[in-house]
Amino acid sequence: MPELRQLDGLLLTEPRAIGSYRVVRPIANGGVGTVFLVEGRSGARFAMKALHEHLRTTRLAAALGAEGRLTLGLALENVVCAVDVLDRANVDSGDGRQGVIDNVDGAPAIVMPFVEGQTLDVLAAADRSAQWRVLLDALHGLAACHAVEIVHRDICPSNLLIDATGAGHLIDFGLAWSPKGYVTDPEGGTQGTFAYLAPEQVRAEPPTPQVDVFSCGVIAWEVAAGRRLHAYGNTARTLLDVTGRDAPSLADDCPPALADVIARALARDPAKRIGSARTFACELREALTSCGALI
Repeated sequence: MPELRQLDGLLLTEPRAIGSYRVVRPIANGGVGTVFLVEGRSGARFAMKALHEHLRTTRLAAALGAEGRLTLGLALENVVCAVDVLDRANVDSGDGRQGVIDNVDGAPAIVMPFVEGQTLDVLAAADRSAQWRVLLDALHGLAACHAVEIVHRDICPSNLLIDATGAGHLIDFGLAWSPKGYVTDPEGGTQGTFAYLAPEQVRAEPPTPQVDVFSCGVIAWEVAAGRRLHAYGNTARTLLDVTGRDAPSLADDCPPALADVIARALARDPAKRIGSARTFACELREALTSCGALI
């Protein structure tokens, strides 16, 4: 029988195995799924993202499978890529429930390397140098993604993972885009963490790498200022700010060279924005080094 465990105040049904992987414990919980620490047959440990039992429909399973296959087999620096995808679906479960996933063989789930650490949103704000290092690593990871035509589309502090050495890693490609299409159908409306969206995302324009540059610009602004750029969460007011208001000047918060780089990353017109994640990383590192912000 599955075991019950408490995580973030929620009572979770914890399976003892998913496919050929033994479940060690749940390590994170989200709106549509749980991330488990699991062991493979060799004893190697991985992170596994699996859908909540009540959400195992063919539509969500297809989205999770697409997310896993997007990075499956890739070796991208500073990116947590999938190493296995379990997405076999049983459209007719045999008990009259059409379109429900049969999880007996571990479907659906994504298996990834286990990176022990914390996300940027819980890193102590006082450790600004560590925050800058994580953002620079994220930009390098984005450059690698963009080189293989993957646009993340949901860059935010909770999707930047810091390992025990202080290195940063991109996670969660659930809203990503590639030439094959969207991982998750955007027909339902605006997707992502509103405060970190680029204006053209709110306008539902075709995705380009520039949206990820803008999102990293928001994070850079917040690290430099020590406060949130948009304080209203996933609300219509935040979307109005994103599309209609330039970010406030950082003149009183950081040296001019650093403020200038961040302002250009936050240009609302993509044509006036810093041209790539790689360029942003280079210019940001140079500005941070010149003002002694990197220790």
